[in-house]
Amino acid sequence: MSARRCEAWSHVLINAERALAVSSLGELVALLPDEHAVTEVLNEHLAQGSAVLVPEKGCWRLRYESSSVPAQAAFTLAKLVVLDDGFARVKQCARCRRPFIDQTSARTGKRCAEHLRSPGENRRYP
Repeated sequence: MSARRCEAWSHVLINAERALAVSSLGELVALLPDEHAVTEVLNEHLAQGSAVLVPEKGCWRLRYESSSVPAQAAFTLAKLVVLDDGFARVKQCARCRRPFIDQTSARTGKRCAEHLRSPGENRRYP
C-alpha cells in the first residue's frame, strides 16, 4: 500500500470514528449484522444532502454537501463501507455497547479504545 493510500485510509478510519461519536448514527450499529437495515438508515441520512465530484490536485474527489451532522457522518461511514468492502469494521464494544470503528488489521477488535487492555494488565476482565 502506498504512503498516500495509507494516509488516506487512516484519515477515513479516524473520520468514521469521529462520525459515530458526534452523531446519532451510533444507533445503527445495533442493527448489525442486518446490513440491509443499516443501509436503509444510512440512505435516509444521505438523502439530506448531495454528492459532488470535484477535481483536486490532479485527482477526482467525491465531496458531500449537507448542513446536517448526521448526514455528514453517514457519508463518512459510507466511504468506510465502500473502501473496506462492507460493515466489518463498524462494531459495538463488548463491554459498554458503545459503537466504534475496529482499526485492527484483521478486523478482530471487540472493544472500544476505552476498554482495550493495557499491556501490563491481566488478560481476564473481572
